[in-house]
Amino acid sequence: MIKLNVRTIWQGKIGIREKYIRLADEKKEGLEIWHEGSLMEIPFDKIKEKIVTRSERPVLDKFKGEWHYLLYFEWKLSVNQTKLL
Repeated sequence: MIKLNVRTIWQGKIGIREKYIRLADEKKEGLEIWHEGSLMEIPFDKIKEKIVTRSERPVLDKFKGEWHYLLYFEWKLSVNQTKLL
């Protein structure tokens, strides 16, 4: 699994840089996305069908100076409990 942290959920969606989707495709791995201690997992074979939309224009990464598109996914928590509290 490729582990990512997101800071913002906007209108129930999270934006992931396209380069991470390409990386998941190359490695044939799913995504493990964290937001404020909550986890959402997307298996490799479901990534493309879970994409809701893509940003209309590339976005500049203010820290690395790279341009990239954002791919948006609906934020849904994973329900993987190993034991009940």
